[in-house]
Amino acid sequence: LDSMSYFYLWNDKLPNESDLSFNSDPYDFFDSLLGYEASLYDGYPFSRMEGTHINIPKTAIADNSATSSDLGFEFIGIYFMNQSGAVAYVANVITYVKKGSLAETQGLKRGYLIGKVDDVKINENNWYSALLQGKSSYKIEYATNQIDLEKGITETKTINVTPGYVENPIFLDSIYTVNNRSIGYVMYNSYEAGGESTLPYDVELSKIFSRFKEKGVKDLIFDLRYNGGGLVRSAKFITSALVPNRNTENLFEVKTYNSEIQGQLDRLPDTNVAKISWMYEYFTDNVETNKGQVLASIPKLGDQLDNLCFIVTGNTASASELTINALKPYYSNTGKNIYIVGETTVGKNVGSWAIYEENNTRNTYVLWPITFKSHNKLYPAAESSNYANGFSPDSGWKTEDLDMLPYGLQELGNKDETMLKAAMARLTGGTKSYTKYESGRILKRGSSLDRKKENNLMYTDRKDIKSLNIK
Repeated sequence: LDSMSYFYLWNDKLPNESDLSFNSDPYDFFDSLLGYEASLYDGYPFSRMEGTHINIPKTAIADNSATSSDLGFEFIGIYFMNQSGAVAYVANVITYVKKGSLAETQGLKRGYLIGKVDDVKINENNWYSALLQGKSSYKIEYATNQIDLEKGITETKTINVTPGYVENPIFLDSIYTVNNRSIGYVMYNSYEAGGESTLPYDVELSKIFSRFKEKGVKDLIFDLRYNGGGLVRSAKFITSALVPNRNTENLFEVKTYNSEIQGQLDRLPDTNVAKISWMYEYFTDNVETNKGQVLASIPKLGDQLDNLCFIVTGNTASASELTINALKPYYSNTGKNIYIVGETTVGKNVGSWAIYEENNTRNTYVLWPITFKSHNKLYPAAESSNYANGFSPDSGWKTEDLDMLPYGLQELGNKDETMLKAAMARLTGGTKSYTKYESGRILKRGSSLDRKKENNLMYTDRKDIKSLNIK
């Protein structure tokens, strides 16, 4: 309660202390503080609490002994409806399989349908929990053929998968030639650095952008369809590569806080070191650690780009949305284009950091309260952070990830894959052209990617801050 009273973005909306039960279960107690936030997000507060330190990202805590529960693939739970409108079949459709995972080596592919887990049929109640039971291994029965809505699945295969995969967030990068234009493509699935000392994923992405610049790429597709967010610093490195006319004195992001903290900051001059540290982040020329060690130079790809197209879905959130928001005014000011193809994004313009006690074995809880709101360089204007309802696709460019499911999903990176094909058409002046399955015949019921919404959608790597420490 003390931490929430000081840092929580909506600390003025906390319940009265007399209405709180201090003898309740810790998770119940934490949830009892979030009523106002839940009302803002349709019953789903982004603030959360964990029982141990093990899930804190490596960039947010020095010692991380986490063991991954990642099975090496992601899925969306779906109901297939028959002609009469009744549920014909429930399954988990594989959205993508991660490179180097056991699932990939055993032949699991995008578009395959999981019908059973450990010999239990997937149904309306267990589709999500079946693969998240904390087991050391799962027996999966899946279909490679397309489903017949009247007969169901007629051909299946069985494999065993084990958790423990650590994902490289850079899933794909390529350069395509379309109508004599070189189009760069990156599919980026999480804003994670990969370890504080070497930041391997940030460095790798910088090298990819450097290659694009050397190859003369002027059109870029940045695929964030499965990206639930992550570390703000990684977003700063990405936007520094993509912003036109990069200047390290130009704002990447402005953070604002609850009325008490913000009131203290607003009374300080903009040159105050504490105010700059808390509120303002600027573009940078290098990928570097928090200790100032330079690991790679960041290319000025944004100078060369004419068009930047984002692929997004309802699983795109937080640091992904921050990236779009940060770049929009700079592209507009230079006459360059930002396009959005896909579905409406989550709409999370707020973020967190971890609050915990490092050396208290009796208290291993970690708080992730929403502590700040993110703005672009237009701050304090209202339009600096006006994406609480998400970013919508450009008019006429709504494109659903699973539109082609009953006919077979193309592999990611294939130029005929639904969303990539639409993005290429958007960049080259074409039109969407694919056969969409009958509306209402498939009902989606959430995704394994929802775990990213339950985890650190947008976070900074501050270490257990106790106060502003303003002198």
